[in-house]
Amino acid sequence: MKKVIVPLDFSETGDNAFNFANHLATDFEVPLQAIHVYKVATSQTTEPANIQVYIDNTTDKLNSFVAERNKGGASNIVGELLIGFPADKILNYAKETDDACVVLGTHGEQSVVRNFFGSVSTKVGMDCDKPVWIIPPDVKYSKFKKIAFCTNDPIGDTSVADEITPLLQKSEGELHIINVFDFEDVNKSEVVDAWKSHVSEEKLKFEILYDVDIVDALYGYCKDNDIDLIIINRKKRSFLSMLFNKSITKEMIIKSDIPLLIMHN
Repeated sequence: MKKVIVPLDFSETGDNAFNFANHLATDFEVPLQAIHVYKVATSQTTEPANIQVYIDNTTDKLNSFVAERNKGGASNIVGELLIGFPADKILNYAKETDDACVVLGTHGEQSVVRNFFGSVSTKVGMDCDKPVWIIPPDVKYSKFKKIAFCTNDPIGDTSVADEITPLLQKSEGELHIINVFDFEDVNKSEVVDAWKSHVSEEKLKFEILYDVDIVDALYGYCKDNDIDLIIINRKKRSFLSMLFNKSITKEMIIKSDIPLLIMHN
């Protein structure tokens, strides 16, 4: 990871996601790119002067926001204003930025449900080609002592180990590999053998969740085991697997009260 991208909307939720992203970027010693996307309202399209006033005012607000947080030299933050549809602009910006991740806040389950299909976090989380962090309200950044990696291919998904292990190394944390999304039997010793070259065996846990409501079962497991970060890898497999995986990912974004990291390898 060479850059963290965080969209801003100057709301309390956005500020919380920004603070999380700032700590993440500082921890990994990479720059933080703050972006604000202005969506031109239909009523404004005939008033270009009004649009320019808004752009100028918002640019000043963004620059002030960034300058305030760069005081003291502890942070390395750059701000940029984009114009267009927020989800599309964020997706394009991430696509054009090498080796980056995106950090987004959510407004909580009820708010997201009311605006489900228009949710920026949901669309970006589902469609981005870079890792996306989904940060629930009021969640603060901390070292990740217990990470749950949810997968339907626990052996094949060692391909993302190099992206997961740096998060563990910062805190010498545990990795809980949770087999979900399908009901095939998996040999635990084979999974441990596949992962122990990436994570020390004493820090490695493996569980299989069998439940009709897999998302509730997963979050129940995470609460019982004090998990502080959930990671899923949305790699493409069969068509049916993709559909099932997609619906579960959406539900996880809606319900999560634990930071969620969505990978797309």
